[in-house]
Amino acid sequence: MELESITQNFTIQIGKGGFGIVFAGTLPDENGTKVAVKKMSNDSDQGPKEFLTEVENLAMLHHRNLVSLVGYCEAHDCLALVYEFMSQGTLSDHLRGKRSQGKTLSWRQRLQISFQTAEGLNYLHQGCSVRYIHRDVKSSNVLLTDDLTAKVSDLGIARLLSNQKTETLATLCGSEGYMDPYFAMGFVTQKSDVYSFGVILLEIITGEHPGVRGPDGVILAERVRQTMAEQNSGIEKIIDARLQGDYSLDSVWCVYELARECTHDDPQPRPTMEAVVTELKNALKMEDRRHKNGQNNHSMISIQSINMNSNPAKRTNQNFRTASDIIGHGPDLR
Repeated sequence: MELESITQNFTIQIGKGGFGIVFAGTLPDENGTKVAVKKMSNDSDQGPKEFLTEVENLAMLHHRNLVSLVGYCEAHDCLALVYEFMSQGTLSDHLRGKRSQGKTLSWRQRLQISFQTAEGLNYLHQGCSVRYIHRDVKSSNVLLTDDLTAKVSDLGIARLLSNQKTETLATLCGSEGYMDPYFAMGFVTQKSDVYSFGVILLEIITGEHPGVRGPDGVILAERVRQTMAEQNSGIEKIIDARLQGDYSLDSVWCVYELARECTHDDPQPRPTMEAVVTELKNALKMEDRRHKNGQNNHSMISIQSINMNSNPAKRTNQNFRTASDIIGHGPDLR
């Protein structure tokens, strides 16, 4: 398979990162299948070792919410991976307004993408014959198909998890804004992926970029925590204004509470990805129920909660249902 021919001599660039450049290509089959060719640059952050790791990982891992490997090239002057083509780019692109032509993702779409991403990560953690840690979960590593089906990408630094459940890091990995504070101690666990995924949940709620610090130098997770801790601060203060109120507040509260649990500084209290999948199913159910019943956005939640502090301890005697209360009702969607 000649990569030069597939990519028209590497002329159509569709992405770029520390590893090198991604080019669009077309396979010489009867369907003219579109592919994405990830070509390693000479100064790539991802060297031959990481390249082979990604090939080995992708050869073993098969899930509807993981990007599929079509083939690869390993030559002395060229290292390249050939993936299925994801026509709608990344979740990050959509949240930044780079792909939507003026339209933002709806709350329902954001929920569905998050749920599918969680399913892919849960498969990595416990659904396959061996367990992995992704180590670089972020919205730019969530790719989208024509119908906005989400698939997790960039498994080059994924690590096979030993029976110890905690791995020691020789080098720091992850991306600013998404990185587990536990990394600073030189350790990584599956709960590190959970932390990063929690940041993605905050990202879909706020529409803000986790890697961009505010004027005070604070990252998104801490900025949201500070805002929600303010007196009489309701969740509407942090919700992406582009959603224009088109959401179930129950659903948003559910996702916020889940994000708060995922981004706990201590890894121990964080939920598993399996638990995350279950809660996101319920968040989707809440949003779908709103659409089915034709209810207005606030009809499923006490008006008191809108201006209420998010701290559960401060809501104890209020007429407010926490995420756990909400999750406890209704049948499982599995």
